[in-house]
This record gives sequence, structure tokens and C-alpha cells, in this order.
Amino acid sequence: MIMSLIGFYFVGFAIFAVILSICATSALSDEYNAGVYPVDSKPFGHSYGEWSGNWWKWFSLIPLNMNPTTDQHGENCNVGQNDPNMFFLGLTQGEPSVDRTCTMPAGKSIFIPLLANNCDYSEVSQKGKTNDELAACAKELSDPSPRGLVMSLVIDGKPVSNLEHYRSESPPFNVTYPENSIYQKENVTAGTYPSVVNGYFVIHEPLPTGLHEITIVAKNDCLPIPKKNTQPTCGHTIHDPVNYHLTVK
Repeated sequence: MIMSLIGFYFVGFAIFAVILSICATSALSDEYNAGVYPVDSKPFGHSYGEWSGNWWKWFSLIPLNMNPTTDQHGENCNVGQNDPNMFFLGLTQGEPSVDRTCTMPAGKSIFIPLLANNCDYSEVSQKGKTNDELAACAKELSDPSPRGLVMSLVIDGKPVSNLEHYRSESPPFNVTYPENSIYQKENVTAGTYPSVVNGYFVIHEPLPTGLHEITIVAKNDCLPIPKKNTQPTCGHTIHDPVNYHLTVK
């Protein structure tokens, strides 16, 4: 389907390894934004692309009536949040502005999706395609449209800059859609399908305990260009602000 919308140690070595991991995590803030992992880094052993696949698998597996991407107020924020290191935020698709109030555990990093598209075998036209063809399909959907790509991310009043730098592509992975999935209007049959995700994502280091505000805006307007008979192929990713009021504790 084409869709829009992320160890163990030996005794005596454990303490040293944990301290080293914490230091390395703090040193990973990239050249553009303090507190943000560089797009070419591997937070907790996974690349940005791998985390984007994990994020897509997370929300896709959750039924419509309790999916974090469809609630308006944040009542489903913690559904399926089983990763010990990462807290996933959800987007909307063509929805009005939403205000979600959530509580999350301290010590978790935050995966923030800005714009994302995928291609998988649930779409009849995609069946039988190679992984490279699925990747090309997802990339084309996330490429900036003729009318331009606009993205904004503000964390605690501070804009995150150079968002176009945070583009990544997942390796091929299997995504599972349940009965009553969020894509039921697209006649997606429940099942597991090969998939690739492409988009723009930010992974932020753990926020301190207390109250935090995160606002996400994205617009990739794919309406036909006036006076031209061209049918754009990019994904229609337009959502009004998604506001998160996060309590970290």
C-alpha cells in the first residue's frame, strides 16, 4: 500500500559500558540542533531509517479505535509504547489541528515524524516489486512537491532548524495491518507485507522531567500545477499543527 503520514554486559564491565554509552549519547548532538541525534548516527544501535520502520510498524499494528495517530486529545499516546529507549509521536493525515496531552517516562528519547510515506505489497500495483522499486516508490512520494515542501518543528519554544537535513529511508521490513486498521478506508486487507518508508524524522535526546511543548507542521502540496496538465506523484502530506503537551516523569 502507498500511504502517508518513528544488551547485556559481563559483570565488572557493566558500569563502565553504561557510563560510556551515556557519554556517547550526550556527544551525539548534531551540528544543527543541540539535543538532536545526527541523522547519520545510530541511537541505541539503530539508524534513523531503522527507527522509521519501527515507528511505522508501531502505529500500523494498532487498531483504529485506539490508534495514537487518530486521537485528538492524546488519550492513546501510550498505546503500544513498548520500546525501552524510544517514545514515538504520532502524526495525522489531512486532519485539523490536534492538541494531545501525554505523559511519558523520563529517560526515553523521542521519535518525531514530520512527513512520511511508505510503499508496500498491500497495494495490488506494488505486489511483486523488488525492494529497490518499493524504495523508489516511497522516495518519490516524499520528494518535495512542485509547490514546495514546508516543515516546522518547535520544541519548548525553540525551532529545530535545517529540517530538510533529517531525511531518511528505512531498510525493507515487514509491516502488519490488523483488522480494523487505520487504513480500512483504503480497503487494506489485514496481513503482513514487505514495506519501505521514506520521510523526514527527528530523534531527540531524553527531555528533562517536567512539562514540554512540541508542535509539528508539514505541508507537501501535490495539487496539479495551474495551466499544466501534469499529475504529480508525490504524497499528499498536509496537516495542520500537531501539538503535544508532554509531561515527562
